[in-house]
Amino acid sequence: MRKVGGLAASGYAGGPFSPAAITYTLTNAGGAVLNWSASRAANWLTLSASGGTLAAGITTNVTVSVNTNANSLPPGSYSDTVGFTNLNSNLGNKVYPMSLLVTVHPPVQFTGMSLLTNGAIAMTIQGV
Repeated sequence: MRKVGGLAASGYAGGPFSPAAITYTLTNAGGAVLNWSASRAANWLTLSASGGTLAAGITTNVTVSVNTNANSLPPGSYSDTVGFTNLNSNLGNKVYPMSLLVTVHPPVQFTGMSLLTNGAIAMTIQGV
């Protein structure tokens, strides 16, 4: 398996979150068929595949992405792990940390309001 590290996504409550996904490449470097599984617990994460079989010398990609369930999370810090398991021998098993930071939109302030000659109102919106 190539890829070091986990996903550390963040964004405002309601989404979107960035980065939205991370992709892991699983490689069967052995000479026999490899059966594997992937797991996660958090419902705000989606795996593109949860398991499969790799012939000798074959690779496959598994994408872990932040899904729409994250949009309903209140502000806070969330974490999980994604595990990849070699079902044949347990050699090369890996666990990667996943984190999601949901923040609050900053409040805004309207300044410099003025009435234009055409009846429109001009103003500046500024983050506080």
